Amino acid sequence: MVEGYDLALGMALYDEGQWSGPAAEAEQVVAIAPEAVEVWLLLGQARFGQGQPDTARAAIERALALDSTSIEVRQLLQTITAP
Repeated sequence: MVEGYDLALGMALYDEGQWSGPAAEAEQVVAIAPEAVEVWLLLGQARFGQGQPDTARAAIERALALDSTSIEVRQLLQTITAP
């Protein structure tokens, strides 16, 4: 976990459809902790919710590069790239 970042709060906001807060915070966190897979995942989810499929895909692909065994990351990548 990255100090100063509340992943549970970010996910709760995401679940409520409030994407801009989690996305903005996740952008800041990955700038200082680029190895934080769960934050890249949240960023991808938030960007997808904001209607930004290209930036969502880039974030999810970064998460996949960091953890190629994550089923959650793979499923999200399939979801955002589905026709």
